[in-house]
Amino acid sequence: MNEIKRIAALLLAALLLCLLPACGGGEVEQASFIEPAELSEETREILKAIGDETVFFDYAVDDDIIRSVRIDVLLYQDGKWVSGGASAGSVNEMTGNRVGIRIQDGECSLLEIGENGYSGSTMELEERFPDGMMVGSSWLSEKTKIEPEIPVTLYVKLGTRGNTLRMGLLSDFREADCDAGMAIQITFSRSELS
Repeated sequence: MNEIKRIAALLLAALLLCLLPACGGGEVEQASFIEPAELSEETREILKAIGDETVFFDYAVDDDIIRSVRIDVLLYQDGKWVSGGASAGSVNEMTGNRVGIRIQDGECSLLEIGENGYSGSTMELEERFPDGMMVGSSWLSEKTKIEPEIPVTLYVKLGTRGNTLRMGLLSDFREADCDAGMAIQITFSRSELS
């Protein structure tokens, strides 16, 4: 009988040890991530019919850690990557956790989408990819961990006048051998906007 009680006590102790982390016994950091938004079939068909490059991303952040978000447009000019513009906002003032990017007719629109509508900014882009240029593009396609102050590449479009274009990984776009390019990155920051 004592042997059964001892085994039961050991099993109960093991069970309590397994349950302890779930009871908030220690501080657990919320997972912060960004991923392609799941859109309805109807929405995907409408975007396809419009014929522009539009994509949406959902993100989740711990707003006790992440205070602001910045989206940068980078352009490849004269053999180097330079800033083409940016949009930024405070996490506390943002209405939702979805961002959109729309590229069409020499414009790049950066959107913040929430329950009550959207806000956004549009920047004009010079023609970067003339006719006859081999062009390739790539979007972020999988859930990606957010680390404060580390940019996440959402979109890359590269062009070459040659006959070979290697896209590579999104994060390696600066190493690509190209004649024209555009990249869009998002950075989540611990700092408030100044």
